[in-house]
Amino acid sequence: MALTTILKKCANLQLSTTFRSVTKRAYKVTYFDLTALGEPLRFLCSYGNLDWEDFRVEYIKPGVPSQQWEELKPKMPYGQMPILEHEGKMAHQSVAISRFLAKKVGLVGKDDWEDLIIDSTVDTVYDFHAKIGRYHYETDPAIKESLKVPLFEEQIPHYLIKLDDAAKRLTKKRSAQVRRLMAKNPPLVNQWGIFGHQPSHLGRPLLRKSFGLHERNDPN
Repeated sequence: MALTTILKKCANLQLSTTFRSVTKRAYKVTYFDLTALGEPLRFLCSYGNLDWEDFRVEYIKPGVPSQQWEELKPKMPYGQMPILEHEGKMAHQSVAISRFLAKKVGLVGKDDWEDLIIDSTVDTVYDFHAKIGRYHYETDPAIKESLKVPLFEEQIPHYLIKLDDAAKRLTKKRSAQVRRLMAKNPPLVNQWGIFGHQPSHLGRPLLRKSFGLHERNDPN
């Protein structure tokens, strides 16, 4: 399904999302009050117009857990989020949950081969994310500087062009958004909003508005 079709559908949804709702919902997504790993799950629930609760845990900053998270952490599988609750059961791992929800809302391949292509693309995006993360979270200035040129001049363009070409083969047209992005100068990381706690100046606001998701409390 083309991205434009998905966005048009989502723009007309009557969402059942409730922020910290007291009403029992069929699905409950629990994650920090950030985008990051929780946002794909929220997009899927909103896209499918599922009966779901968007439960957000207070986030302060890296290394400084909130009291709410300290109380919830022992109850989480492996002490991590996001989690999905459904019919009294709890599951963890964001990609696994995304695959489960994608099946529920019909965003899967038409056969096993298409499912393989989808899964391989997801893994590629996570490889891409890891390379950006290595630079972003590096605390040694000298090491960070040594990573900068390969990342911004080689790795980011390589992945964006390859991913855009893959999308082009499926949709038969190149993303105008990626063309605009590649015409700009770095920092590409901020423009794409790769990390949930950083602003995105291109794709994320459009997606959030189209999916009807409320604004998060940005820790910055």
